Amino acid sequence: MKSIIKILKFASHLWPYYLGVSIGTVIMALLNQAQPILTKMAIDRLPGASIEQGVLLPVLIIVFAIFLSDVGATLVSNISGYYGDIMGVKLKYFLSTKYYDHLLTLSQKYYANELTGKIINRLNRSISGVADFINMFANNFFQFLLTTVFTLVIVAKYSWVVALLFASLYPIFLWLTGRTSKKWQVYQKEINEASDIASGRFAEVISEIKVAKSYTSESAESTFFKRMLKRTIKITKPQSKLWHKEDIIRRLILNAIFGFVYVYIFWQAVNGKFTVGETVLLIQYGALIRLPIFSMSFLVDRTQRAIADSKDYFDSMNEVSDIIDKKNAPSLKVGNGVVKFSAVDFSYEDAQKVLKNISFEIGAGQKLALVGESGEGKSTITSLLLRLYDPNSGSVYIDNTDISTITQKSLRNNIAV
Repeated sequence: MKSIIKILKFASHLWPYYLGVSIGTVIMALLNQAQPILTKMAIDRLPGASIEQGVLLPVLIIVFAIFLSDVGATLVSNISGYYGDIMGVKLKYFLSTKYYDHLLTLSQKYYANELTGKIINRLNRSISGVADFINMFANNFFQFLLTTVFTLVIVAKYSWVVALLFASLYPIFLWLTGRTSKKWQVYQKEINEASDIASGRFAEVISEIKVAKSYTSESAESTFFKRMLKRTIKITKPQSKLWHKEDIIRRLILNAIFGFVYVYIFWQAVNGKFTVGETVLLIQYGALIRLPIFSMSFLVDRTQRAIADSKDYFDSMNEVSDIIDKKNAPSLKVGNGVVKFSAVDFSYEDAQKVLKNISFEIGAGQKLALVGESGEGKSTITSLLLRLYDPNSGSVYIDNTDISTITQKSLRNNIAV
């Protein structure tokens, strides 16, 4: 849950929407309490009553109050839902633009080690998943929590035993869920990785379809894509089996507790401990608590997915570029445009050196052709000149200015590629 809280803090500027949705949720939770109480009041007036005794008018007033509470719930739920929807889409916009802006600051090394499609899929899966969860939480989950709290307080007024039994449902449910949550998220992480790889490869191949066709690799690419998707199926089987097996246990325990609660309520009613109205009230509140409890499985499932997705998002946001401007770095001022490589060594990661002790100078107005087989460093020299990478050793100069001492923006603004 820390990841979800981190998302909310990260987008703290949306606090007016958080506040608006919270207020609407509180009102909805209170309105949900009205109908059982009003129903009890009406039923308690009925036994042995007649129209002549003036019972009809108070009962009609109560019925009208029930109608107003329903209308209020309809209006508030839709207004709150609207703000929840807008909050969700604004959160998605904020997370997406932050993600995109951050990616634009990362060095070429990050992109060399990541599939383009994987980066794109992370945008679609992680951000959309988290934003949809926040929207669901605002419109449903938070309301369920408050409804439960208010219900327990009111039920305790009539029977602390029933309130205690209802309250015990949550720690039992959460404890049972916690037993599988970590293992479930391990499975989900593996599914996300396989899905990202498959989507990444798909995007790479489609964007470079001419290359794939040139090397007649269509069949190999299709096989790889299917293998990754089959992997998600293979992992989903034990994940789903784990979840539903535990969900059966959870629900059976909840069924047993609810069954005991209803037996207790009717037993107390038969013995005159509860009036008919109080009995109906407690049963209605039981139904009110039953909905969020039995929706918990779905909500927990969505929460776990959102947690897994938010971790992927922040893993990307925590990436730091290894190519950064020095503090107060000046802009490049080009004079003659002399380019010089001085004793440059370079290798990608821990691989064999691509360039070893390379030194040359291109004078003003001169042209230099780089000729060699694939992988001999032609593109690498261009990348070093653009400072997409830094040399392992040695330096690159423009007009005797070391390009590592100037801003990247001014450097690239003066180079045509």
